[in-house]
Amino acid sequence: MRILVLGSGGREHALTWKLEQSPFVDVVYCCPGNGGIKNSIPGDLSNFSNIRQIVTDLKIDLTIVGPEDPLAQGIVDDFHNHGLRIFGVNQQAAQLEASKAYSKDFMNRYGIKTAKHLSFNDASSAYDYCESIRYPHVIKADGLYKGKGVIIVESKEHAHATLDELYIENPKQVILFEDYLIGQEQSLICFVSNNKIIPLGTARDYKKRLENDQGLNTGGVGAYSPARSLPSNQNDQINNILRKIENGFVQEKILYNGILFIGFMIDDMDVYVLEFNARFGDPETQVLLARLQSDLLTIIEHCLDGTLTDDDIIMNDTFSLITVLMSKGYPDSFDIDKKIVLEDQGIVFHSGTKWIGQDLVTSGGRVLGVLETGHCLSMMHTKSLLRIEKIVFDGKQYRKDIGQLL
Repeated sequence: MRILVLGSGGREHALTWKLEQSPFVDVVYCCPGNGGIKNSIPGDLSNFSNIRQIVTDLKIDLTIVGPEDPLAQGIVDDFHNHGLRIFGVNQQAAQLEASKAYSKDFMNRYGIKTAKHLSFNDASSAYDYCESIRYPHVIKADGLYKGKGVIIVESKEHAHATLDELYIENPKQVILFEDYLIGQEQSLICFVSNNKIIPLGTARDYKKRLENDQGLNTGGVGAYSPARSLPSNQNDQINNILRKIENGFVQEKILYNGILFIGFMIDDMDVYVLEFNARFGDPETQVLLARLQSDLLTIIEHCLDGTLTDDDIIMNDTFSLITVLMSKGYPDSFDIDKKIVLEDQGIVFHSGTKWIGQDLVTSGGRVLGVLETGHCLSMMHTKSLLRIEKIVFDGKQYRKDIGQLL
């Protein structure tokens, strides 16, 4: 089978890496890919006719969508209209990620526990609301911000400054205010086949740029899997949430086939849903696929055919851990085209790399992800740091507590 993966990050590198292990796969292409993915081909993911032409030219049997933007723009619907096989959610289902306001309303309608929230369509009301809330508070920009549209504000002045920045970028921006929840975040990535949710596994993602979960939100700078185990009452809560989501799909007449990423906040007693994503997470995908024993292509085919069961997904009992190396300045402005010296012999997933002549150079904020697997997170953490020391590029940044801050 000939596969095309759409995207250019570490998630897509991990998907191509895992698919190439399948005995049913002849070749995997990636568009536009990156410096670490062989068979990377240029293309514009916003130009569906361009992608369809690539599919035709390369005789692709199955296209797999990595990032959120093409899903929200309707690439799956477009491919279906042209009789092409594609894995990902349709445009209606993608709204669960594309609109935070829609997602929150969905949770409210089906009794899914989440933070108390309020949304505003006009700037005046948003600024006025800053006078009445308790801090810290969470401000979210509605829409796709690649994991960075969430800001924890510590004061009224901080809230006003955040709104100033968001409205400068988009004067018509819809803003959500949310109560600040205390607990530990945990991610659950699931396959969904004809509205039936089948979990792949859990991960603990690190969104904050600095050690001890300080600094700005990012797209994710590290992760490990599985996340910490939960008591039976909280597992029961999660299972109940999954059933409510399935019911919501039916009631809303959403046909959901693809990936559902659920971000949870878990305190001592309760489980809250923070967000939905309608695609594989990054870097959660890297650590989950490192533990997946089953054939990924078979899982995807069964998901599309409506025959997927829990028995199709087998995970090993090891831990996997990834530390993301970043460009200096990320998630704000950063320089690119910095030469990379990469002599590591382990598994490294490329996120923001490209080739200029014979040189591998940086091309994004998240550059590389160093993967470790094993049975002891502490030992994996130590080994990962030793490997990272041998990877060199100007401005290299990374958190040193991935896997240590549990």
